[in-house]
Amino acid sequence: MSFQWIVRQWQLKQRKALLALGYNAINGNQIVFQGRNNKCLSVATLNDIFKRIQTRNNLKIIPIHGLRHTHCSLLLAAGVPVNDVKDRLGHANIQTTLDIYAHVTKQQRKNTADKFIRFMQA
Repeated sequence: MSFQWIVRQWQLKQRKALLALGYNAINGNQIVFQGRNNKCLSVATLNDIFKRIQTRNNLKIIPIHGLRHTHCSLLLAAGVPVNDVKDRLGHANIQTTLDIYAHVTKQQRKNTADKFIRFMQA
């Protein structure tokens, strides 16, 4: 099952439920997880739901915002250019990205130096 398939199934279910309540969810502005009256869920509510899911599945407990950090760290570790990561995160300044994720970029610099050494020794 692909992520895209799961999202599409959720959208269909959401659209049917919202239509039954009188909301038109077929637009580009529809939020993914809505609360009452088709409004955004609070961060506290999202964190509570996320924590229950993590606990139920014996996962490490991290706040929902931790997913953003994990995603960014994995992008940088995968070698995605910092400027692309900056754009993806919506940072106006690349220095913000570098300041927050310096630990990952330091490891990437070490990996780059190691690759160069191996190349020169070949």
